[in-house]
Order: sequence, then structure tokens, then C-alpha cells
Amino acid sequence: FTAQDEHSQSNSSASVIISDRYWRAHFHSDPNTIGRPLVPAKSSAIVIGIMPPGFAFPSADVELWYMVPPEAPYARDRSSTWYTAIGRLKPGITEAQARANLDLVQGQLARQFPADDADLTATITALKETTVGTARASLWLLFAAVCVLLLMACTNVSALVLARGMERRREFSVRLALGASRLHIAAQVLTETLLLALCGTLSGLAIAAASARLLTAMAKSIPRIGEVGIDWNLIAYTTACMIVVALLSGLLPARQASLSAPAGALSQGGRAQVAGRRPAQWILVSIQVALAVCLLSGSALLLRSFQALSQVSPGFDPSHVLAFRVTGSYAETADLPRLKQSVDRMLGAVRAVPGVQNVALALSIPGVPANFKSELLSPGSGLDPAVKLSAEFRAVSEDYFAATSIPVLAGKPCDRFSLGTGALVNRIFSSTYFGGKDPVGQQLIISPSSPSTHPSTILGVVGDAREAGINHEPVPTVYWCQTLYNPDRVFLVRAGADPSTVAPTVRLAIQAVEPARAVYDLAPLPAHLSEAFAEVRLRTIVLTLFAATALSLAYVGLYGSMSYMVTTHRREIGLRIALGAPRSQVGMRFIVQGLCVAAAGTAVGLCLAAWSARFISAMLYGVRADDTAAFGASIITILLVALVASTVPAIRAIRVDPMNALREE
Repeated sequence: FTAQDEHSQSNSSASVIISDRYWRAHFHSDPNTIGRPLVPAKSSAIVIGIMPPGFAFPSADVELWYMVPPEAPYARDRSSTWYTAIGRLKPGITEAQARANLDLVQGQLARQFPADDADLTATITALKETTVGTARASLWLLFAAVCVLLLMACTNVSALVLARGMERRREFSVRLALGASRLHIAAQVLTETLLLALCGTLSGLAIAAASARLLTAMAKSIPRIGEVGIDWNLIAYTTACMIVVALLSGLLPARQASLSAPAGALSQGGRAQVAGRRPAQWILVSIQVALAVCLLSGSALLLRSFQALSQVSPGFDPSHVLAFRVTGSYAETADLPRLKQSVDRMLGAVRAVPGVQNVALALSIPGVPANFKSELLSPGSGLDPAVKLSAEFRAVSEDYFAATSIPVLAGKPCDRFSLGTGALVNRIFSSTYFGGKDPVGQQLIISPSSPSTHPSTILGVVGDAREAGINHEPVPTVYWCQTLYNPDRVFLVRAGADPSTVAPTVRLAIQAVEPARAVYDLAPLPAHLSEAFAEVRLRTIVLTLFAATALSLAYVGLYGSMSYMVTTHRREIGLRIALGAPRSQVGMRFIVQGLCVAAAGTAVGLCLAAWSARFISAMLYGVRADDTAAFGASIITILLVALVASTVPAIRAIRVDPMNALREE
């Protein structure tokens, strides 16, 4: 699109609304932009409005909105049922009432136009659900992981404060003996915990502000991710979480501190008993281990699923294929001969680029999820005419199968003589609906029929490709041989080398023959496939990072508790060694203690993981929710971490000098 001087163009009824980003980039935020014309595809459109920043519909990539002329063939054809209507409900009207009203209208249309509308139904969905509904499962999964991490942080701090409180028993006893109330002691511990939570909250907000841009770059597939940032609502929510964390982390240590017995603690001096007599602290550590096992198991399942997905054969060869789109308008369909000349010029220009082997057109990128399901009839095939065939619809041009390397198993592929009259079916379609009968030569008709629909002859059978998405098994698919005047067409270019090397030349070739058009979404086909599963990759990466953080918290909790245990039992350790206990036995005592706590937490964590795995089962591919390898890897990992966390304090214990330890107060 190019801006034109408004005095050099005649008035036009066409109008266009531009995005804030387009206005700033191409009009330099000129306040006099309203009324200036644009020239999209050789037809003038007047700028009548500028959308506010952040408006992203139907996606963040859209920068221009303009009307389809009502005389355009696609707009007037009643078989064009892929349009989406958007409306705002009147005040007081519920979604159910609107749906009932639409059903009534659709029923009237079915009686008035039985050929086109008899089999159609009207649906209504909230725009918010359409926009963000697909990402809901991933967002809830990540939110649940964050809550688990927050709970782990609470138990971690609580266990460490509780362990430190055991070391401070004499201090608390002295305070109580000097007249301090138990409430005052509890308030002191809670205040210390609140200060820790405040420091952590401020640090977390600083890290979140610094990493917001990184999150936006990683999560481009999440709808409205560009609106994510630090605001007062987030600060208020974080403050509330800080208070809850402080209370959860400090209540148990505060209660333990306030229950200190002055006489008993002062008479014991620095002596301590066996650490296993502090069940509250070890219960908290076990909870950390259990939560860590739950997150580890979930991340292991997603990692194995992502690995299985990456190893799936799509049924076509995406390597050396370049995919892109070219700007167009449905208004161009009003002059089909002119549009055909334009498409042929672009195809010819791309074929002439050195290194290009095949060029084809399609309605969608192969392997990227799309929903083009149609009902079909096959007259004369011997099939029950009352049974309608259901299949995925793919409109393709000649050379499509050569460009994608989808093998033709029987018959012949599309050619220039079969455009508009031929079709190919995949192997699943043939086996599902024709059984052992050869479908080549049979007729297919889109149902319901319309004046623009003509019978097509099945030219051949091709291999099963995962056209509807790499994470979906192949389904019955029909490839219609078409000229593809649809402005949403995709160009597929197979090159002899790396497709990125021919991309600049392809762009220049199209601009040379069609200077009013722009090439966009230009990338190798593997990049498009990777982008289609960006959300899967994001939740796998983020949950793995959360699991690693949980593992670190479990290590810190266990190591901190064991270290405090060694510190508070130095006199006992020194006495045992002085009485002849082997140092290896003393050290093994601490290792066994840590492993027992970790084993108890692991057992609980496995039960929790098995229960929670069912909530992510729909996100898994090629992996069962009870996958033994994933759970086994989690068990081994957490036990190894527990062994390391227990061994380091145990080494400190066996290095205790008995004489120095017995001299300590």
C-alpha cells in the first residue's frame, strides 16, 4: 500500500481504517491523515479512521481494515459460508437469547434458500472466547505451576525459619524470662518473615519488569500478549500474595517460637537431641519435595510429548520449500480474467527465478492447523447416496504435489487441464469410503450443492499427509484442483537449495510484475510449522524452567534444614565421635535422614503427579498421562538432588573436631 496525495486522486466511495502502528510508520503520526487516500491493488481507498494503540483484531499483524464491495462474487455467492459476522448484543440480551434468535433466522433462510441453507446451522461465540479461548489451557497450566512454586517458596521459608528458630531457642527463652510476652515473640518472627517476603517481592517485581519484553518475544502465540506489563493491578495482586506468603511462611515458626519453655531451654544450654524429633520441619521439607516431583513429572511429560511431536513424519517434505502470501482483495474477484492474468504473471515470475524447481498455490500452509471440513456426495460410485462423505477440503493448484513432495500413489496429479474439474483424495479417504474399490474416475460433489459447484472427477490417490496439523493424525482429505483466485492463497516454492537464499529474489520478482502488491509471511516452510506450535513449545519450556526452579527450592530447603541440623548438633556429633563412633556412621546418619524425608515426599508427589497428569493429558501427543519413563526420571532426579543436598552437610558433620565441639557453650 502506498500513500497518495489527496489532490491527485478522484473521490472514491471505498474507505479504509488504519492501525496506530501503520499510522506512525507510514504517516509519521500526521494528525491530518484522515481524508488521505491509499491505493490498495490499484483501487483508491480513503482513510476514515485510525485505531487506538493495542487494537489487534483479528490478529496483531493486521494493519488495514476496509470493506469488500457488495458486488464482488465471493460476497454475493451464498455458498461462501466461511465469513464471520461480528455483532454487539443489545443491553440485557443474553447469549442464549441471541442464539435462539439466530436459529429462527437461519430456519427462515433454509426455507427460502433450500439449496444453500438447508443443512447450515448458526452458531454464536463470545469474541473473548474466540480470541483467547485457544490459549486458556496453556495459561491455566502456567498459572497452576506458578501457584505450586509459590507454595514451595512458602514451605521453604517456613522450614528454614523454623530450623533457625530451633537455633534461637535460647534467645527466645531469655526474652521470655526477662518479661517479653509470647505474643511479642510471635510478632517478631512474623515481622522478620514479612521483611523477607517484602524483599523478595520487590526483587521479583524488578525481575518481572526487566523480563516482560523477553516474555512477550517468547509468547507471541498467546493472544494479547503485547498488553502484558507491570501496572497497578499487578502490583496490588503481588502485594496481596506477599501478605499471604508472609502469613503462610511465618505462622508455624511464630507458634513454635512462642511455645518455647524458658526453664527447659536455658537448662539445656547448647546441647541438642536427635534431629528426627522435629517433625514439623521435616514435614515442610517433604511437602517441597512432593511439589517438586509434581512439577518435574508434568514437565517430563510435556518434554516427551514435544520430542514425539518433533519426530513425527508429516507425510510431505517441508525442507527446501518457501511459503509466503501476497496482498490481495476480494474486490478483485469482480474481474476474474484480470485477476487470472495477475496470478499467472506472479507464478511465471517466480518460476523464472534461478534455483526454483516448482511453484504451487494452496488455500492454507500444509501442516498448519486449519479447519476446512466439507460434506461430499459421490453419485454413480455405488455408495449409499443418503450417506454424506465428510473430508478435509484443500484447494490446490497444479504442481502442488511436486512442490510438497506428497507421493501420488495411483492415477495422476493436478494439471492445467484438470483445474476446476479434477480432484485427488488421500489414502485414508479411499480406504474409509471406497474400501477395496478404486476411486479413480469417480465423481465428487460438494454438498449442499450450489450454482457455483460442479462435479469433479477423482484423478488419483495420494499419500496421507498431516495437512490439519502435525499433532493430528491424517484424516480423509480431498484436494480440489483449482486456479485459486482467492486472495488468501499461499505460494509454495520448492528450491534446489536453502529456500532462504532465493527468498529476496522471489520478493523482487513479484514486485517487478505486480508493484502494487506486497509479499508477507515469507519464510521457509519449517519456520511456519515451528510457528504453528509456538504455544506448545512455550508451555514446555516455561514448565521446564518452573520444574528446575522447584528442584532448586527443594534442594535449598533440604540442604538448609540439614545444615541447621548439623550446626545445632555439633556438641552431640563431637560427643559421639569422642566416644568412638565411626565418622562414616555419623555422616551416614544425616544422609539417611535426608533420603528418608525425600522418599516420603516423593511418594506423596507421585500420587499428586498421577492425579494432576489427567489435566494435561489433552496437551500430550504420543505419550500417556501415566508414562513410566517420565515418572521414573522425576524420581531419580529428585533422589539424586536429595543425596547431594544431604551429602554436603554430612561431610561437614564428619569433619567436626570433638575437642572444639565439646568446648562450645
